[in-house]
Amino acid sequence: MHQECTEKHWQPKAGQPQRNLLQSPMLGAFVLNLVFAVIEFVGGYWADSVSIYADALHDLGDALVLGSGAYMEYLSQQISRRHSYGGRRWSVLSALFSSGVLLVGSLLMIGMGVYRFYAPGTPIGSSMVVIAVLGILFNAFAIKVLGHDHHSCHEHDGDAQHSHNHSMFSLHLLEDLLGWVAILFGGLLIWKTGWYWIDPLLSVVISLFILRFAWKGFKGVQSILTQAYPPGFDPAIWRKKIVSISGVQDVHDLHAWSLDGKKHVASLHVVCEPKLEQSVKAAVRKLFAEAGKYHVTIETECSSIGCK
Repeated sequence: MHQECTEKHWQPKAGQPQRNLLQSPMLGAFVLNLVFAVIEFVGGYWADSVSIYADALHDLGDALVLGSGAYMEYLSQQISRRHSYGGRRWSVLSALFSSGVLLVGSLLMIGMGVYRFYAPGTPIGSSMVVIAVLGILFNAFAIKVLGHDHHSCHEHDGDAQHSHNHSMFSLHLLEDLLGWVAILFGGLLIWKTGWYWIDPLLSVVISLFILRFAWKGFKGVQSILTQAYPPGFDPAIWRKKIVSISGVQDVHDLHAWSLDGKKHVASLHVVCEPKLEQSVKAAVRKLFAEAGKYHVTIETECSSIGCK
């Protein structure tokens, strides 16, 4: 039996340029979110608006997530003798924390919004408009900061740091931007018509929107942590592809899972004639290379020996 790994491990190498924690744009976005969350809570109290409280809780959750995410991605760059693939799962843990914060926060705000339907307050529409404009400007700026991080990450080392959690952070900010647009129009309506019920309605709608995407993110992280097949990986189809390679007699013990949602690991046993071993391995490597970033371990067997 022979086995071969088709790619080098993705662990950072000594001397490889690494970004300092304080240089992370996500750390800057964390400070901005934390400061603005405090402003929102004060503004929500001033405007007596439960919908602003909902976005304040969302921004506070994002601040905690961005802070942990910056630290997790910093850890993922570090060389570790204990982690053969480097620290790529740190970003997944950050994404798990992110989705958990948003799930709990959105459920709490749905409950508060429902309560306000039965015990309505008197939100100040003009104050809601002012705070909403500030929220739109802030989130647009934060999205621009993370957009710069996306560009610099690709210049630095492809997509090594721009993995599962980074996409979730950008999604959070985009959701929040849309939420502030809704609050802006809601505040205008309350200001001009006195329809106070619009405020708790906005709170519930925004929270349900957050809940939907937080659950989707949680399911994605769960798939990675439970080592499910990477998205789009169908083992039956892959077996057919590999068996169709000239010289391959059988394939078994086919396993595949994702490290961080971007880079994956696969291992398999291929039965072939010894003289075709190298050409079979090359063909299998090509198949996985075309499918994405895979670290593949191939074990070849002679049909007369079998798998023990």
